[in-house]
Amino acid sequence: MKGLAASPRGKNRSDPERGVTLLEILVVLTMLAVVSGVTANYALEWIRREKLRSALYTVSSQLELARLEALNRNRSCRVIVDTDEGQVQVVDLNQPGDPTDDTVLASARLPEGVRFAAPGGGAAVTFELQPDGRYAATYSAGGVVTAGAGQVVLAAGGRYGRVTLFVAGGTQVEHWADGGWHAGS
Repeated sequence: MKGLAASPRGKNRSDPERGVTLLEILVVLTMLAVVSGVTANYALEWIRREKLRSALYTVSSQLELARLEALNRNRSCRVIVDTDEGQVQVVDLNQPGDPTDDTVLASARLPEGVRFAAPGGGAAVTFELQPDGRYAATYSAGGVVTAGAGQVVLAAGGRYGRVTLFVAGGTQVEHWADGGWHAGS
């Protein structure tokens, strides 16, 4: 019977005790590094985009909440945007002439890494500027904007988005691309 002779140890490719070479390990590590680098780049971009979308949703939601609260409470409510703190608040004005009785109904912070900034410079927030340096939009008991209709522009990772508040109380979310504003976040 020819061909049944056992091969010397280490020469048989199917030997389960055969190890891997340093070259094979380096090739696998190099491939892992390349794949990890590409994946990390896409993941970071996705995270920045989602943070911006979250921030736009936060601003839009706070505006809608203020409108609904004004309608439900049958009195003026205000959205206050604090660009220094990255915060958006909904406030029941109770007695509009008396700021000491205002009640904060809701408060939200923008995600870390999102800032107030407009492409090409300019004002990032065009609501009514308050004496304390914050910005505000006021809804009447009927849900229309009586002061402060305008926009809030946010930026994260080289992307821009804005929420526009109209006098009738509605909002629109847009993103900046190809030198102009386009619907959607």
